[in-house]
Amino acid sequence: MQALDGTQAKVDFGGAVAFGLPNRFVAANVFGKAYVENVATPDIAPDQGDPVTQAQKTAIKTASVAVTELGISLAKYQTLLGQHFSFGISPKLQRIYTYTSVNSLQDFKFDNIREDSTGETAFNLDAGALWFHGPFRAGISARNMLSRTIDTKSGFVTVGGRDVAYGYQYQLQPLYTVGAGFIADYFQLSVDYDLNKEKKFTQFDDDVQMFRAGIEVDLVRQIQLRGGYHKNLARDSEGTLTAGIGLSPLNLFELSVAASYTSPQAMGASVNFLATY
Repeated sequence: MQALDGTQAKVDFGGAVAFGLPNRFVAANVFGKAYVENVATPDIAPDQGDPVTQAQKTAIKTASVAVTELGISLAKYQTLLGQHFSFGISPKLQRIYTYTSVNSLQDFKFDNIREDSTGETAFNLDAGALWFHGPFRAGISARNMLSRTIDTKSGFVTVGGRDVAYGYQYQLQPLYTVGAGFIADYFQLSVDYDLNKEKKFTQFDDDVQMFRAGIEVDLVRQIQLRGGYHKNLARDSEGTLTAGIGLSPLNLFELSVAASYTSPQAMGASVNFLATY
């Protein structure tokens, strides 16, 4: 149990959907998005020489934040001083739910994670700008431009006769990202860099500041071969290599399969499907 002290388990997942609104005046999409961030950490009781008593007084604390978004993206192409630009803005409503739980090692279940919940609604804004000339691209984006701090429920729970405190703060902070790319007919190269760190749970070391690079080779518009690399510069962590293949037979649909490798203990895979009508 001493080896578990100070550790945490983290699971994130989410999804998004968007619908285009064809018109002659402005590029428009209505979108919905939902994502959940979950953190579980042990609260190890002091070691008094009796491992059974220590285990009975040890607790598992969890915190979850679920964010749902509904908004509209509006973008417009402009020519300024002979240069080509696109500007976009995405006003959105966010519904933010928080969940906390404290349980003993014996009583912990995944069903308990949603014991204490709160919810609030907020307005937020994303924006971006893109310059392009021939195959060259450069842009900047801003996400969640209106920062907020969300407090979960807090208090004390008695576990094995020991009072365990709980309560967290979660921050929705602006994230500014710059990017550059080279887009040719059968070849693409892109690089992105976060200008600032993104802090989420204030009680945990979960700062994020990403560097990403990717390359794609398109074979006769039917098969795409992809490779990439990303690294969290805010922490002393290893970089991640990615590789994937995309299939778009006769442009009827797109299927992408990808794999990622950070270390023998950190690997992943993903499948992405897109249909256009």
